[in-house]
Amino acid sequence: MEVDTGASMSIVSEETFKAIWPNKEWHKTDIVLRTYTGAKVEILGETEVTVEYQRQKCKLRLIVIRGEGASLLGRDWLQKIRLDWNSFYVNNVTREHLSELLKAHSELFKEGLGLLKGTTAKIYVDSQVNPKFYKPRSVPYAMRNKVEAELDRLQSEGIITPIQFADWAAPMVPILKADKSSIRICGDYKVTVNKASNWINIQS
Repeated sequence: MEVDTGASMSIVSEETFKAIWPNKEWHKTDIVLRTYTGAKVEILGETEVTVEYQRQKCKLRLIVIRGEGASLLGRDWLQKIRLDWNSFYVNNVTREHLSELLKAHSELFKEGLGLLKGTTAKIYVDSQVNPKFYKPRSVPYAMRNKVEAELDRLQSEGIITPIQFADWAAPMVPILKADKSSIRICGDYKVTVNKASNWINIQS
């Protein structure tokens, strides 16, 4: 089985199940599983199997899915079995295979900024709220060159665009990154547009 910490349940394909347990049956289950893309997994049922690992032995639930494919050891089993992580290894990826992947998906790996096309983002602001325009805050002298360099980079990549006039303006907040040599430029929007924006709670 392949250890997959992203899988909530341990699963086995119908093909593998019949090969290992030709006389064993599964029973109906109400469990619903989805892939990382949101697609629903076709579940045939569940069964209980005896799992032995080193000196450990226990009975655990196993989900049977239609078709063929890799068997996954998910988080439910990981909570019951103490694995020797030092004995695991990562499957080797050949340079030829890597080159094929990079070539097939060259658009994803090319240099520069990636853009989301075909979609327009809009911030909804309460029309009853008066715009707030804050003057720029002083930038520490030791950070000025880094801030100017980062602003130039953002402009050259089309992330920011100079304008002449604006109703809203938030103070800039430069943050020194962990490498101590580059800057992340943020905006203090809590004093301006945050209170006037209609933010959607994604969890709702």
